[in-house]
Amino acid sequence: MIPYWSWTHQPIPVGPLELHLFGILVGMGVLFGAWQARKHAEERGLKPIVIADLAIFVVIIAFIMAHQVSLFAYFPERVFGTPCPDGLCPLDATCGPRGRCDDGDWLEVVRIWNGISSFGGFLGAAIALALFFRFERIVLIPKVLELTGGKGRPAMRYMDSLAFGFGLGWIFGRLGCFSAHDHVGKASESFLAVNFPDGWRSSVPAVSEFGAPGFTPRFDLGLLEVFWAVAIFALYWFYARKRQDLRPGWYCAVMCISYAPYRFFLDTLRATDIGGADTRYFQQLVEPGLTPGHVGAVIVLGIGLAFWFYGGKLARDPNYPKSDPVPAPEM
Repeated sequence: MIPYWSWTHQPIPVGPLELHLFGILVGMGVLFGAWQARKHAEERGLKPIVIADLAIFVVIIAFIMAHQVSLFAYFPERVFGTPCPDGLCPLDATCGPRGRCDDGDWLEVVRIWNGISSFGGFLGAAIALALFFRFERIVLIPKVLELTGGKGRPAMRYMDSLAFGFGLGWIFGRLGCFSAHDHVGKASESFLAVNFPDGWRSSVPAVSEFGAPGFTPRFDLGLLEVFWAVAIFALYWFYARKRQDLRPGWYCAVMCISYAPYRFFLDTLRATDIGGADTRYFQQLVEPGLTPGHVGAVIVLGIGLAFWFYGGKLARDPNYPKSDPVPAPEM
């Protein structure tokens, strides 16, 4: 089994701030991913300033939406509060005016650092892409943060370069999840399970049927997703990077179509016996119910198929440019 390790309780002090390995790895993913996206775009005759501004815009919107989906789909009690069981308040809690043990806090909406969802990030990226290619210029903060828009440019070409960089960034992002053990799965004696010591986290119970005394091996879904990210970036790097004959949207389509079934499978490995387990839907139809990740995987599969067929249509269009014919905007 995979040995347990954690850096969660070993932050790096930087003045009044504390840096955790999760944040460092996610930051590295953003930087390295944007760097690779820019290199890929330049090799294909696209404008570096446009892909750089696209990456900035996508990262901003994606992180905002990643938090909103995490909050409202996975942990709505943080906003709406926790109802008292059977209308009775536990001994260690006091019911609020709405009959809830915890009334929640709407300020959680703006605390974007407090939980993110990968499918929320996908949703945010889709919104950002739809907006970016509708405008010639996007003003986020006047005279401070003004971005070049993508109106009139070959959107699918730019989106492919972004997907290329995203493949590398995803490796670092999911390594961050693994470092913090954010996505604990079912107990298992598989060689891919992490050998968690009992009591490593109070909300994760020991399961005596699995592992040696004092340990409960469980799947770590963050680590399992690293394997997919490495595979997809290897496909991009060793197969697709040198080819110029791929249909527009190929990178986007392959990413979505390959990720959707893999992620759907991973969500069947999520633990149901831990504190803060994922919210389940449609329990009356299938046990133990579907997670938001299951629903998101089906949507992403549909998006990937749309990319594939629309890219095929563009590939047959002799007027669809292989590079960006529009002059680069002034800095």
